[in-house]
Amino acid sequence: MGNGEQTVTSKDAILYALGLGFSQDPMNKADLDFTYELSDNFKVFPTIATVLNDASKLFESLSTCPGIPEFNPMMLLHGEQSLTVHQVIRDNTRYYNKTFIDNVYDKEKGALVVIKNNNYTDKEMKSLAFVNETSLFVRGIGGYDKGKKTESQQPQIPPIPKSAPTFTLEQQTTPNQAIVYRLSGDFNPLHVDPAMAEMGGFEKPILHGLCFFGITAKLILGKVANNDIEQFQHMRARFVGHFFPGETLLVNAWVQKNGTDIIVESRVKDRNKQVLVGLIQLKKPIAPKL
Repeated sequence: MGNGEQTVTSKDAILYALGLGFSQDPMNKADLDFTYELSDNFKVFPTIATVLNDASKLFESLSTCPGIPEFNPMMLLHGEQSLTVHQVIRDNTRYYNKTFIDNVYDKEKGALVVIKNNNYTDKEMKSLAFVNETSLFVRGIGGYDKGKKTESQQPQIPPIPKSAPTFTLEQQTTPNQAIVYRLSGDFNPLHVDPAMAEMGGFEKPILHGLCFFGITAKLILGKVANNDIEQFQHMRARFVGHFFPGETLLVNAWVQKNGTDIIVESRVKDRNKQVLVGLIQLKKPIAPKL
């Protein structure tokens, strides 16, 4: 798919943080660490890494991938997202990336395409900074591989425990959250244009999956690590429902015995609908009971 490079500026970091809902309360001094470039502890929230890919290139690569039949873009779903951070992401830093299709699976009802994006701090691409893995499901084009269903080799997301969550968090989003978030790089009209949302089967524009992916990480890191970005190591999540800007995101979390793994479930509180299931891994263990 090709190589590229990008510099993460303080403006990029602030715009992304605002898209996740930092500084909804302008008097929240802790949030200014992510939204005010002159803060003594200014830092970049780690899930910004998920928007440093060029979404248009992903679609272009899918359209030209050998063996995948032509498909309607409206049949494309973002199934899962994985992010692994090897080095803390800094502002005013240039990253060099290599993006490629890692695998394609025929799922009979559609095709599952796994795209990897490796990012480095050097042109020689030896110092790995972070890795994105995007799983896209194209509905309606399955069965192209002579009818042979192929099983994904991706890591599995743990099932949601039957026990009560270790803790529950929530954040009310703003009605214009998608309009702000899209400025970080995902300009899909489904998230801003009511007519396009209607074509997609929604009553109004929906929030980006990667936005509530980031909000989920934001709530967890704020709760268990006091927003210490160096604690964030990995997050893998599956998108299982849609979310409208203005609704409240409720996150249930189960801290595992090792103290580093946290199983998460994000729901629309207003409609009691599940929208995300996933796993967040920290670098250092925390107390299993908070």
